[in-house]
Amino acid sequence: MLLHRVMLEKGLGITAKAVEAEKFVSYEREMEKAIATVDRVEAQMACLLKPVCVEQVVGIALGGGVLLQKSTDFYPKPLSGETIFRIAGRIGDPT
Repeated sequence: MLLHRVMLEKGLGITAKAVEAEKFVSYEREMEKAIATVDRVEAQMACLLKPVCVEQVVGIALGGGVLLQKSTDFYPKPLSGETIFRIAGRIGDPT
């Protein structure tokens, strides 16, 4: 939230709508690639963020909160069809 509301919006004038559209902003999963993009002058800065853990995502989602864009970009991806409820044991095995 601090990055989005203070640095991007107030500091640089990049609105939430522009962030959603990835206008002026791009996302990189790997730190080395983000730094290399700045080194090659393809970006003006890189912001390195600590990733959220699954427990934080579950807590926010079950509490009715909304997560920031890309905060649920987990890698490697879980198998198709799996849901957070099933992983947490909240829904029984379908077999």
